Amino acid sequence: MPEFSGVSDPYEVPEQPELAIDTTNLEIEEAVWQILLKLEHEGYLR
Repeated sequence: MPEFSGVSDPYEVPEQPELAIDTTNLEIEEAVWQILLKLEHEGYLR
């Protein structure tokens, strides 16, 4: 895959991510819930 981050191009950590989830301290369900809440807040889910 040409120009695909993490595959053919190096992965670059975002300087200011919109959402950061520390999965070392959360169950998967809690992490998914945080993602869904963010998507809903941003208007991607209703």
